[in-house]
Amino acid sequence: MKNYMKFALVAACVLGLGFTSCSDDDDVIKTALKEPVASNAAATVSSLTFQWDKVEHATQYGYELTDPAGNVVMTDVTKKTAVTFTGLRPATTYTLGVWAYSKLYGDMESSKVATLTATTAFTQQLAAPQLSATVAAGVASVTWEPVPGATSYTYSYMAPDKESGEDVEVTGETSENHLEISGLPIDRTYKVSVYATSSDEVYTPSEVVSVSFTMSHSEAWTVQGTYTSAHLGKSFPVTMIAYDDNSYTLMAWYGVDYYNFDFSVGSDGIVTPNGSYARTADGDYIIPTGVNEMREVYISTGSNPSTFTGNERSGQITIRTCNYDNGTDTFVWVPARQEMWRAQGTYHSAVTGQDYAETLIAYDDNTYALEPWYGVTGFNLEFKTDPSNHGSIDEIMNAEGYYDNGYWANTGLGGDYYGMYIWPGYDASYEDYCSYISGGRLSGEVRLYVYAAGVAGADWCVDSFTWGNSASSITIDDLVGEYKYVTKGQEYVTDYTNWYDFDYDGSYTVSKSESDPNSLVFDNFYWTGYPLTGKVDLEKLTITFQPQTAGYYIFASSEGENLPMVAKIDPANLTVTFDGWNMWYDGYYYFRNTLAVFTKL
Repeated sequence: MKNYMKFALVAACVLGLGFTSCSDDDDVIKTALKEPVASNAAATVSSLTFQWDKVEHATQYGYELTDPAGNVVMTDVTKKTAVTFTGLRPATTYTLGVWAYSKLYGDMESSKVATLTATTAFTQQLAAPQLSATVAAGVASVTWEPVPGATSYTYSYMAPDKESGEDVEVTGETSENHLEISGLPIDRTYKVSVYATSSDEVYTPSEVVSVSFTMSHSEAWTVQGTYTSAHLGKSFPVTMIAYDDNSYTLMAWYGVDYYNFDFSVGSDGIVTPNGSYARTADGDYIIPTGVNEMREVYISTGSNPSTFTGNERSGQITIRTCNYDNGTDTFVWVPARQEMWRAQGTYHSAVTGQDYAETLIAYDDNTYALEPWYGVTGFNLEFKTDPSNHGSIDEIMNAEGYYDNGYWANTGLGGDYYGMYIWPGYDASYEDYCSYISGGRLSGEVRLYVYAAGVAGADWCVDSFTWGNSASSITIDDLVGEYKYVTKGQEYVTDYTNWYDFDYDGSYTVSKSESDPNSLVFDNFYWTGYPLTGKVDLEKLTITFQPQTAGYYIFASSEGENLPMVAKIDPANLTVTFDGWNMWYDGYYYFRNTLAVFTKL
């Protein structure tokens, strides 16, 4: 109490300077003001508010706040009857001293000091988040239930830096109760730490909790292809595995077991090596190959990056490599050929003078197989044709080369007839001295210009395989059934400068319309989920699809939403070709450069 009174006396003297003097010898007896009646008005974690009743005849009030150790926190004078202190410690008891001042030159003196204690509010630590982690499609998902009172969550984890490859701490804050992490190297274990925080000062941050996960991905598809090294001038059969997180692995890279190349592909198609590979001063990745002649290559991702185009059917990777000299490696893959149709027929050999019952198998890549060739089981003849040049047989696929572009093929026959030379190609000036295929699924002929080198007195002659009835014509019922289809083009993504290349295949059902026997119904065209009906004209070999709704869209010609889509029928191969179809919505087209080919199974 002595301290408070000393402060009051000094303050009174200061206020009186220039007007009167204060002295212990002053004989004037004055009446003291009443003590303020104070109360604790409010308390938070870091503040206290006090108020007191107005004291009659008081002109202002002095106050002083001290902490539990007696240290003065704040002292001042106010004409108000309330005061708030901030920046205080939580759960701490403070003491307020407050007194009233009288009017200068009045007949009353300051009041005694009234004291009051009050305690700031206690804080509460937030509950720790309960973490769980899952990994799918190359993305790690860390989740937790919302923590009561929390307004945000701070997280951290260690991950390789994309430039240096060294582990660095990744930190961040989120208001959500989940976190998704992608782009991490696989087959490594990571630990994510999280703690809860709040904007309300009542709450203190929670304890830090952690959860671990091992990064993985799942195989999406696998293709076989050819890797060609520009530096070595060699090609290698290589298997590529595609994963569900846009990462890939070239197995037995450069033909060396256990030397695989792992990489990821961005949305821009740029290839970036995955893993802790070394870097050059220019930022190129240094990748070991395991090849004695070239133990490592530099792969560029900068101004001249490696690129990836394609999908599970076909594509190409161009890898910009450097090993003392610049080069461009490529990995090319094409879809495995699929059978389209087969026909039974008769193979007549002009060399042996005999006929053989054989089967012709047609594939979707313009390749064919005659089996068994010359009637010998296990000895087939495979060849590739060029449809744009009268079905020219341009390559005998399972034969050895012969002078110029001729081929030597083993018939499997004994004696002098074991092998034939086949002259491929088509020349309109020498039509009888060429090898080519004509016709299609229903009927046709394969002509092979051959020479039996082992037969004395032999000369070039023509072998032929014929099937079906060349005079036959198709009916609408011939077009009903199951089909394989291939459709490709570009699909609208966000605007007319952003298109997505697509190339799909699958199976399809075509049925006759119940309301019109001359119309066919193509079930679930592309992705619409709606059947499309077209009018068949067997004389013109066309199917006309008038503009028709397919969900929210209108299926029509790419030339306009009011123009019909006219598909063409190939009766020989029983194929239907949609060239230039489109989906329209409110006058806008959503596809371009489209081509769909349906081949009956």
